[in-house]
Amino acid sequence: MTDHDRSQLGEILGGYGNHFTAELLRLISKADSGNRAKLSSVFPEEVEAVNLFQRGAGDDSDSRGPLFNAMTKHLRRKKE
Repeated sequence: MTDHDRSQLGEILGGYGNHFTAELLRLISKADSGNRAKLSSVFPEEVEAVNLFQRGAGDDSDSRGPLFNAMTKHLRRKKE
């Protein structure tokens, strides 16, 4: 998942973009919990981004938004 996808997640979920990741993110947002869990085993970063966004972390109060910051923190923790 690119920085652009993270910073534009709200627009992507609203229909912007037709690249693979955009379509995947929209699919994840529509998936029920069972299918979302299956998708998470293959696309954990993308599922986590959608989960954070849908819980309200997608407010665009700065240029990249809290979602970008939350995902960056999440990825840093995973590497430690």
